[in-house]
Amino acid sequence: MVKHFFKKIFLLSFIVLYLQSIVSFAGVPDVTVEKKSNTENMFERGFLTSFSPDITFYPGQIINGFGINMEPSINEYLSLNYRFALNYDKGENFSIHGNPGTVVSPFMFSLALSADSNRAGWVFLGFLTLLLPEGVNFKYIPSSYSKMAFSAYLNPFGVDYARRLEGLPKTLYMSGEAGIKACFSIGGDFYFGAYGGIRTIYRFQKLGFTAGINIGLKIQRKEETNKTYTY
Repeated sequence: MVKHFFKKIFLLSFIVLYLQSIVSFAGVPDVTVEKKSNTENMFERGFLTSFSPDITFYPGQIINGFGINMEPSINEYLSLNYRFALNYDKGENFSIHGNPGTVVSPFMFSLALSADSNRAGWVFLGFLTLLLPEGVNFKYIPSSYSKMAFSAYLNPFGVDYARRLEGLPKTLYMSGEAGIKACFSIGGDFYFGAYGGIRTIYRFQKLGFTAGINIGLKIQRKEETNKTYTY
């Protein structure tokens, strides 16, 4: 019975990720790409999405991860962080990582299905929690015409489902991460990035060093389609 419960949570998390992507892209209906010129840095605004493998070194344990990162910009100085990843080690231990919405939303939708009244309210809260980010990026762009951007990131609201992860029970737990990253334009709307930082598991005070790369694409917002960007 417990296994079936966790299978449902796992499936619902993937469904929530899909819905979260739809919600994120809802504000980006036009992805027209125009010829670029030196007028604005591509990392100032818009929506960045990337494939992001990483590795984390804990004392006595090395964790490999493969994930998808999404970074919608608030303005030229601030953007939000969303990450969904599968992490594993050589001992066939694994965990699934997400933002708070991937855990909270399925329960909201479950309550909506079982509620005798106010189902619309639970559904609304379910979709609202999809927008809860894992953390934020504080961006620094060296020049308005630069092909790169640097940022310090703080992700205090990571959520992981651990199964056979050394030293951890089969349960949900909170994790946090802080570090720095750099992004470089590699032509068109594509970019490459690298990052490094400290990752922790709050409940067990487990601390490790993490490093990874981003290979991604910038998707323009509707209001940006008449602008041009430097590369």
